Amino acid sequence: MRATFRKVIALLDGTPTGTRGQSLVELTLTLPVLMVMLMGLTEIGWYANNYLNLLDIV
Repeated sequence: MRATFRKVIALLDGTPTGTRGQSLVELTLTLPVLMVMLMGLTEIGWYANNYLNLLDIV
């Protein structure tokens, strides 16, 4: 009964039945890349701030 109910809800919702873990896999593949990009932007900001501070001192 539950399986039938889930299939009906999935058909009405428009969600394919074989995509249960797809979002988790996509997250685990993209999250490390996004974190590296965020850390790189932080490093660039840090170096730019230090450079501007050195220009003010000199």
